[in-house]
Formats: sequence, C-alpha cells, structure tokens
Amino acid sequence: IAVLGYFIGNYINITFFNSAPSLPGPKATTSINKQFDFPINDSAGNKVGDLYYSVVSAELRDQVLIKNQKASAVSGQTFLVLNIKIDNKLNNPIDVKTRDYVRLSTDNKKSWVAPQIYNDPVAVQPISTVYTRLGFTISDSNRNNLNLQVGQINGPKQYLSFHF
Repeated sequence: IAVLGYFIGNYINITFFNSAPSLPGPKATTSINKQFDFPINDSAGNKVGDLYYSVVSAELRDQVLIKNQKASAVSGQTFLVLNIKIDNKLNNPIDVKTRDYVRLSTDNKKSWVAPQIYNDPVAVQPISTVYTRLGFTISDSNRNNLNLQVGQINGPKQYLSFHF
C-alpha cells in the first residue's frame, strides 16, 4: 500500500500520511469492571428497555486526544480517563450522553464534578456494544482518593471508590 501511495502521490499530487496522533501509554491503570443498568424510556415515559453502562477501567495520563489533537496536563495535574462500555440490546439505535451518568469526587464526596472530556452523544447501533472514554482533570495528589457517583441525573446513585 505504501508503494502504491507513493506511486499515486507522485503522479496525481496526493500525499498519504497517518493523521492519527499517537500518545504515550497511561502512567497507571486500575481495573473497575462494574456494570450498571438504567431504564430507557420512550417519549411517553414508558420503559422500552435497559441501557447497560459499564465502567471498565480507569487510567492516569499525561496526554489525551481532544478532537484528534494532543492535550497535555499542566504541571501538578493529570488526566483521569474512564473507559466506558455501552451495550444496546434493543432493535433500535440509541444516543447516549455518557457524561450524564458519572460524577467524580476527590474530596471525600464533598463536591462532585462532571467529566470535562467526552465524545457525547455516543451512538450505539441496535444489538451492539460501543467503547468510549470520559476524562477528568485531577491534581496529582488526589490519585489515591477517587470516588465515582454513577446513576441517572434524577435517579438513585451508586458509589465506587478506587485508587492508583
């Protein structure tokens, strides 16, 4: 393919290159593997199925991609990235605002912050699974005191504590 790209590029003035920036690996990773089920309602408020929302793992990173551009954490800060899995067992596609289901506390549950880095809405095709990520900026000193609040905005919440 590279030879073909070179050949075509030289004769019709096209340049081929890898436009996806690469990032260094995470500084630390921890497995979470916790699934949550939330009702999916139609416009009349009737339950039509369930959304299966899993927090698979968490990573600490110095760099993340935002709109295909590298972003670096400032000194004393790091990115906390949650790896999320969404399962749609319905026969219809759904759009999910993944950031609406998670809040993070680094101060013993005194305050909760929403993800600042997300790909919402995430389109999940019928009978399929999508992997996505949510990101937060945290202080380097808070990596051992992390609490997640998971649930619908106007519904009950479940809590997870983890550290690196």
